[in-house]
Amino acid sequence: MAHQRLLGPGGRGRGRRGAGDRTRRRPVPPGDRGRRPAGGGAHGHDAHAVRPRRPRGCDGLRDLPARRGRFRPRRWGPGRGDRRPPPPRPGRVDRRPLQRRGHARRGVGPRRGRPGHGVIPPVLGVDACRAGWVGASLRDGRVELLTAPTVAALVARLAVAPAVVGIDIPIGLPDTGHRLADVAARTELPVGRKSSVFPTPARAAVAATTWQEANAANRSATGKGLSHQAFNLCGKVAEVDAWVRGGLGLVVIEVHPEVSFTALGADTLASKKTAAGRATREAALRAAGIVVPADLRGPGVGADDALDACAVAWTALRHARGESRTLPEVAERFSDGLAAAIHV
Repeated sequence: MAHQRLLGPGGRGRGRRGAGDRTRRRPVPPGDRGRRPAGGGAHGHDAHAVRPRRPRGCDGLRDLPARRGRFRPRRWGPGRGDRRPPPPRPGRVDRRPLQRRGHARRGVGPRRGRPGHGVIPPVLGVDACRAGWVGASLRDGRVELLTAPTVAALVARLAVAPAVVGIDIPIGLPDTGHRLADVAARTELPVGRKSSVFPTPARAAVAATTWQEANAANRSATGKGLSHQAFNLCGKVAEVDAWVRGGLGLVVIEVHPEVSFTALGADTLASKKTAAGRATREAALRAAGIVVPADLRGPGVGADDALDACAVAWTALRHARGESRTLPEVAERFSDGLAAAIHV
């Protein structure tokens, strides 16, 4: 006898199959499912008695509804009770790591090129130089230096709009008198560096075309004349004033780099024109986690200009994080409606 069959209730049985026994289970048509074939009465049961359903989770075939055409039973895995998913279509294989699949659909994870969707935009620190403007684009502690003839062209060079633009130029020009921001900034600086904050020229002086006209207009508005150094910056002041009031859609703040360096811990600052002064400022930036480029000079850009732009970018980052403070605490507003305050 090839194998021994053990019979259970109802005449069904299991057996130990031998090597020569290769019994195959064939699908049963829907109309005959659950019924024993004729001749099953040998064990005392009716030939057409309905056999109890097999529980789900066992190997076998599911109960299928009647359908036209060829009988095609669906196979199902143990414990799943459902058909297997179809194989992926050719040409649509997802080769990304499993933990990153579906992020674009669910809005989870990084999305490149769109600020506010997982990408942290840079901040930009801007300082005037002989070439026009030098910018320090700061992101993840690293600085990229940019130059452009105008401040608008400098910002346009960034691939992603900056979160904050800090600039070392007065914003908010007084009609008469002096700005409280300049007075408050001088109190932040150590002795010997207070003169680096020059008085902001009056609006009428900025609009003048010659030093004589600007000097007379500033004396009439503030009671004091205008230095040649301040007059040389009037063109930059007028450019930024028109740029800010043009409806940019950007966050632009005024920053003084010497005040920022003092806040960084460089209390004893030598002149930024000296090697010792530049080394002190660069060390203060490194201590704050800012990686300064090895080569700070460029056509029309001095090393001191680039370091000033980096310090301004540090304050712009503080403002983006909500950590900056203003000098004075409550900004002044003149006829231009701009907030006149220095951020640190």
